[in-house]
Amino acid sequence: MVLVVSAAVFAQEEEQSSKKATIKELPEGWLPQAGDWAISIDVTPLLEYIGNVASAKTNNTLNEFGATPYSYITDPKDPSAANVAPKPKVSIMAKYMLSDQLAVRANVGLLIDVYNQSIFVKDDLKAITDPLLDAKVIDRYKQSNSGISLALGAEYRVGKRKVQGVFGGSLFAAFNKRRESFAYGNAITEINQTPTGNDWLPTGDNTNAGLSPYSTQDRLLEDKGRGVDSYLGLIGHVGIEYFFAPKISLGGEVNLSLYGSMFSRRTQVSEVWNPLTNELEKWTEVLKPKASGFHFGTENIGANVFVHFYF
Repeated sequence: MVLVVSAAVFAQEEEQSSKKATIKELPEGWLPQAGDWAISIDVTPLLEYIGNVASAKTNNTLNEFGATPYSYITDPKDPSAANVAPKPKVSIMAKYMLSDQLAVRANVGLLIDVYNQSIFVKDDLKAITDPLLDAKVIDRYKQSNSGISLALGAEYRVGKRKVQGVFGGSLFAAFNKRRESFAYGNAITEINQTPTGNDWLPTGDNTNAGLSPYSTQDRLLEDKGRGVDSYLGLIGHVGIEYFFAPKISLGGEVNLSLYGSMFSRRTQVSEVWNPLTNELEKWTEVLKPKASGFHFGTENIGANVFVHFYF
């Protein structure tokens, strides 16, 4: 009887020891090692898309599956569109393992958007010479928007199991530039000082009217928007990684951010006929002065929920 009980206790202890060994030890090559590279892809938009499908949400698209660092683009006739630049929703991160626990990392987001629009308007010159001829010229609008965000830093991981803690820090910088330009088919002349042209701005928006002291009929040529916006600061990273396959992990992180922001002045360039000199002149007006800001708090800059591929 004693022998049977002893054998049972020994078997149980052996099974528990085996389980502990299984928990503590992973197969060779499962976790990243010194010299490994990693590419990390943010899957937050995909998760949002799946969630919207499950909730039968309309207008569900994957249009945001691209980096959008501190940038926006709006139609000139739709001022209600977002006029505040969003932070990066998607970015790509790369890592290099200096040791089994320490890695350097870079997180990059990039956006270059160009929007062109053309509209036919009456040809004033041909309308005078031949009123019956329905001649047209073209007015053009162009909006360019570009930006980049970059975070360079290091991280340290703790744990030797499938779930590991990761923490570190990065130096963060981002830049955004927005510009609008306008071109007109009918020129301003002494005879035709108020030519036919498309009103690119929405009804009631007279920001380009009366910039010069000569006339309220200024014609907008260029709007530099906010010029170049810049952000610079530090980010602390705290997160976890779960290795569900050899050298493939699902991770997430929260950031503690400390950064300052600088916003350039907004200027507009218009053209107008000067009756004093009897010439066409360009007039530059500063609509808004420079501005600055400061931010400190927890948030997500760059990847929120991502998949790591180590190789």
